[in-house]
Amino acid sequence: MKKFTLLFLAVLIGLAGCEKEDADFITSDYYSLKGSSYPPDSGTDEYISLFNGDTIGTAIPFTTFLAAGEGGILELVKKGETTPEFSQEITLSENMELEFIKLPGDPVMLYEADQYTTFSFNLSYYSIEERQNYMDYQFLFNGNSIMLSSNIIRLDNLKGTLEFRKKGETVFKEEVTVTPEETLNYLQLSEREYLRILSGDEEAPAPGACKIRFFYFADDFPGVEELEITLYYVWRNYDTEELASFTLQPGVMTDYTGEVDWAQRSADGQRLRGLSFDLKNPATGEILAEKIHCQVGRGSEGLYTVKIIDDSSWNFNVIVIRD
Repeated sequence: MKKFTLLFLAVLIGLAGCEKEDADFITSDYYSLKGSSYPPDSGTDEYISLFNGDTIGTAIPFTTFLAAGEGGILELVKKGETTPEFSQEITLSENMELEFIKLPGDPVMLYEADQYTTFSFNLSYYSIEERQNYMDYQFLFNGNSIMLSSNIIRLDNLKGTLEFRKKGETVFKEEVTVTPEETLNYLQLSEREYLRILSGDEEAPAPGACKIRFFYFADDFPGVEELEITLYYVWRNYDTEELASFTLQPGVMTDYTGEVDWAQRSADGQRLRGLSFDLKNPATGEILAEKIHCQVGRGSEGLYTVKIIDDSSWNFNVIVIRD
């Protein structure tokens, strides 16, 4: 019995030694190489990754293990092709990770944060029908598709041609220069007429505050030559207090309001909840709408343009554009 016990202990010690050797072998002799995508949700299975000619991945992201300190050529080849889109000599280091980015019209390349920025694009359609048929439109910058949201762009590619297509036909084109992190806001005046909304020389409000301007198109209010708008503060208890009153001409933007400071309180100490407005036809005195939510609410900062819509399905609504 004692011999059996001693033999069993010897086997355990031997196995433990093997496990330690294997662990040391993995951590000291091999390093991991990870290829990730930027943005993180932009992974693709269109590329094969090669290191010194050997396949190490069939998609991005990928992870592989290579000999520690090994040097060689890392290549990314689009499936079905033979010429690498990306090729670079690297020396493997511990827990090495490379971020790759693939923008429309560009080859896949290493992502370097100081070489890229973002911009947003927004279009306000001139009619309900055009808005419902938004899938007919395609928007391009320098020939590459952009989205009605945030887009990534290289800092050396900020100048170029902005183009709008409807059912494949170009309906608008102009040269623009993108400012990092700005929003390109456009109004559609007709199927082939577009206007870029600029805040001009308007001074930005203080932190925690906003300024607002309004406009509408004549097609949204047939038979109404102009609108009178009364803008209200809406306090926490839903009491209202008039902020401003002005007249709108169709297709013409108003001046910005004064600063709306979201930290202010009413005379009886109520916090500011939001803004609302009434609409009236000044020619007839008819009240067209009352206490419409402005959709620029508490916490909104900066300059805003509000398009007023008379849409029976929406029962008077607005489109808010961040300038």
